[in-house]
Amino acid sequence: MADKSELRRRSARFLARPFPLPNYAPGNLTDGFIQRYIDGGPWDDPDLPDLLALCYLHTENAVAEHSGDAKSYFEECLSLLREILTETYPGRIEELDRTRRILGW
Repeated sequence: MADKSELRRRSARFLARPFPLPNYAPGNLTDGFIQRYIDGGPWDDPDLPDLLALCYLHTENAVAEHSGDAKSYFEECLSLLREILTETYPGRIEELDRTRRILGW
């Protein structure tokens, strides 16, 4: 995993990148989590791990549903969310993977 400063720089570049689809929702939850990471938190709200995990799963679906520039955008977003989740909530990605296997997703 990259160091925090490098992940923050990549996250900031990502948020500055234009959204490749016409239906962008400014201030969406996923962008909010990435911005929270750039800003240094806080991460102590007990609901944040679940909300961030939902954003991660939603972004996984977006990768599968799109192609071209949109797919590339969502792949980059997914990579950042994975790194942020891994750093802020260790073990959460593995928990999501176990749940996915159990549910047959």
